[in-house]
Amino acid sequence: AAGCSNRHEGLFSIHFLLPFVILGLFFLHLIFLHVTGSGNPLGLDSECNLVRFHSFFTVKDLVGVSGGLLIVVFMISFYPYSLLDGGSFIACDYMETPASIHPEWYFLFAYAILRSVPNKIGGIVLLLLSILVLFVLPEIWCGKMEGFCFYPGCQFLFWTWIFNFIILTYVGSQGVDQPFVMAGEWGTIYYFLFFPLVGIMQHLEDTFSKKSQYAS
Repeated sequence: AAGCSNRHEGLFSIHFLLPFVILGLFFLHLIFLHVTGSGNPLGLDSECNLVRFHSFFTVKDLVGVSGGLLIVVFMISFYPYSLLDGGSFIACDYMETPASIHPEWYFLFAYAILRSVPNKIGGIVLLLLSILVLFVLPEIWCGKMEGFCFYPGCQFLFWTWIFNFIILTYVGSQGVDQPFVMAGEWGTIYYFLFFPLVGIMQHLEDTFSKKSQYAS
């Protein structure tokens, strides 16, 4: 009981501290944005067109933040329970485990990846990799041009990956039954296969572009 209590206290501490960590990273992002400037989707040098962060972008961001806060206040004031899971309103029964336990909707894709592996350790490893692999994407960019706008094949892969992400989110909300198990397995394969495929597609499109230039 003491160990369980300590574990709960640790989890509550993480839930309390994590928003402040995210807030600190937010301000760190603003500092880097102010010092180095934002990126150009075309990958071109546009220093001659730069504008000051204040007051141009501060006013622009304040409009977006104010609109978001307005929506949050409206939902809290008039529809506080509309986004909660139905299981939150079921009375607690210490003698019976709920038939279906799943995380919040924004973690359902990771939950589907966790369930797609029969091995518990393997599922946890894939769960962590599903988040960490997103930070690796900028480092494995091998295209000669910046942005997907110059790579139609990569655009196709990206939108199929988004569709696959939605499918995984839906699969994570369903029970451990067919065809959801198979859909989760195939969705997990493509989720991770997308990242090396992007590099291969970039290399192929750069090669074809170079050959077409020589041919012309």
